[in-house]
Amino acid sequence: MIDKRGLTTPTPDRQQNPVHSQTLRQSRLHPFVRSVAAPALYFARAALRDAELRTPRPEGPPHGHSAGANGLRILIVGSGAASGIGVRTHELALPGALARALSSLTGRGVDVDLVTEHRLPLLRIPDAIRESRPASYDGIVVISGADEALALLPQATWRRRLVRMLSELRALAGPEQPIVVTGVSATHRARETPGWVAHLAGIHAVELDRVTRKTCMISPNVHFLPLALAASLDGFRTAADQYTMWAQQIAAALVADLSAIDPVKSGWEVDDARRQASVDQLELAAAATDPRLHHIVQMARHALGTENALFTVLDRDFQLHLARSSSPRSQLLPDDAPCRTTPSSALTQVPSSDSFSQHAILQRGGLIVEDASNDDRFRNNRLVTGTPRIRFYAGFPVRSPSGERVGTICVFDSSTRSIDTVDSALLRQFAHLIQNELWRHTTTTTTPGPLHRALTGLGPGRLLWGWVRSSKKSVRRPRIRRSEIDKEGD
Repeated sequence: MIDKRGLTTPTPDRQQNPVHSQTLRQSRLHPFVRSVAAPALYFARAALRDAELRTPRPEGPPHGHSAGANGLRILIVGSGAASGIGVRTHELALPGALARALSSLTGRGVDVDLVTEHRLPLLRIPDAIRESRPASYDGIVVISGADEALALLPQATWRRRLVRMLSELRALAGPEQPIVVTGVSATHRARETPGWVAHLAGIHAVELDRVTRKTCMISPNVHFLPLALAASLDGFRTAADQYTMWAQQIAAALVADLSAIDPVKSGWEVDDARRQASVDQLELAAAATDPRLHHIVQMARHALGTENALFTVLDRDFQLHLARSSSPRSQLLPDDAPCRTTPSSALTQVPSSDSFSQHAILQRGGLIVEDASNDDRFRNNRLVTGTPRIRFYAGFPVRSPSGERVGTICVFDSSTRSIDTVDSALLRQFAHLIQNELWRHTTTTTTPGPLHRALTGLGPGRLLWGWVRSSKKSVRRPRIRRSEIDKEGD
């Protein structure tokens, strides 16, 4: 855990970063230099944004995962280093690197979610994560300030925006949740800019970091963490190496606060309206015919040594079975069970009142029941008193891309079993595999058009140039072949 003074950057890293060594000697930009450099930096930012749009970025769900039981959940929000510029997968970017770093320090599984945009100003961060339910996470990491450093934003303006952002973020996350705000002195953006631009932006970034450090000192459970560049070998440094180093620094800042979290606490609040909205975005009929889902469920049954395994989704008042695997002697549903079949997918559904999943999605680390006949929640359940006479049950929640718990992967037996015989970390890993496949069957939204990308990512200059080019194309005369001219001459 870092103290209110913030963590200091090791001497070797400062010597390898010319921006750090220069800013130690000159910590403030002269007002005249600031006024002269501002217009030039404006065009430099536009060119940089254009270059970043052509730089490789991660594909797939913005999520990082590490195996283990008693999972922790971390939320990363911001732009710049958070967006994963330079790699093709989020497992190599900051989410995956942070999940692995925290898992190695805590011995627990970790899920890291990412909310990022190409340009995410400081004041928009609370609104960007509002739908992600920040209070459900164990920690929040804020990475911002790269654009502000390049724009030479005045320190007083940065301070006001930072105080307002932290106040709104604290209201969303709760009073006890740790928040780490990273420094902006070392970013990919500073390394990719021309030398004089990186020099000025680096000097101003240290000024912003000084303001951020003082602001975090007076904010409860908010820690400032200056980042450093990874050591280079013969002048070469991969983006994955840089994300790994930053993840290790962030993990060291969070580990003390995360170690105090009860690994078996519950308290997950389910918003039925939001959960149903997430279910409506899933292509359930296509998912039900996906052989990969059925294969994962079958592997879960064999690996955990049970008679039955199911992947279920809670859809309104019914529990839908998307994939299932059973031993030959097992019967999943009682003959008199009030079930129905959807015409489109021919999938069996049972009432939610008989569902174990509606209890499992409320548990942080899943639900394990040794003997359902002696559990007050399930003693009179139709699936316990009748076929298949469930006694042992173990289920782990499966989340939608929006973060809502929409169902579970579960295994169950007609005989009792001890909780010590259940590998909860393995069950969580199967839930992660199911989750990845389920996300492939999510209804896609409309992709942003060229005008939206120009307005949000390329700046007014690029937008004007795009309009000029489109105008030229619209008035371009049709090409006339020479043969047609010769015919007219004849």
